[in-house]
Amino acid sequence: MKKILAIVMAMAVIVSPSAQSLTDNYNKIYAGWNSMGFEDTDADNLNGFNVGYAYAFNITGHAVPLFLEVGAEYNYVSHDYDGNKNKASNVTIPVLVTYKFGNEKINFAPFLGEGICCWTTLKDGDIDCFDIKDSKGDKVFNRVQALFYAGFNIGFAKHFNVGYRYAYSETKMAKDISEKVGDITNYSDSKNNYVSTIYFSVNF
Repeated sequence: MKKILAIVMAMAVIVSPSAQSLTDNYNKIYAGWNSMGFEDTDADNLNGFNVGYAYAFNITGHAVPLFLEVGAEYNYVSHDYDGNKNKASNVTIPVLVTYKFGNEKINFAPFLGEGICCWTTLKDGDIDCFDIKDSKGDKVFNRVQALFYAGFNIGFAKHFNVGYRYAYSETKMAKDISEKVGDITNYSDSKNNYVSTIYFSVNF
């Protein structure tokens, strides 16, 4: 986490942010800590990090601080269990609506939104989950999911933010099947998954 924050701070120095009012459009770079879990299962969460970029534009003609924020981010999570490493990575495209309460120096900005998740890696030990097929020869795991987002940012010192975000999958990672396929029998991954994220960002 310290390395992630150091990267964001270094980027903040490089971009040299200029003065902004509360209703101005803005760019955002961010990095944070992720924890991904599954509904209705006792499986341990997978933990990791994310990095991303977003652009927010005021949808009221700068009358009030109401923004549509569109971005792209990379996420990585993993978990070691008895020497077996589960890991997953994806690229997501969040589209958020956010409103800022406060002023340029300190503000609170709740948000809601939707997004698309495209999985690039999903491994259970040495098993590539995207290679698994059921008895009919169909793929079991889905590479694309729809997501719902909710959370908030706390802005301070004009350009810096800390925030919390909750993402919930509106589509499952895999089909519900009870048959044994390959070396995997229990499909906890077939449940809806969720990700909690704490992050630090810089606006410019």
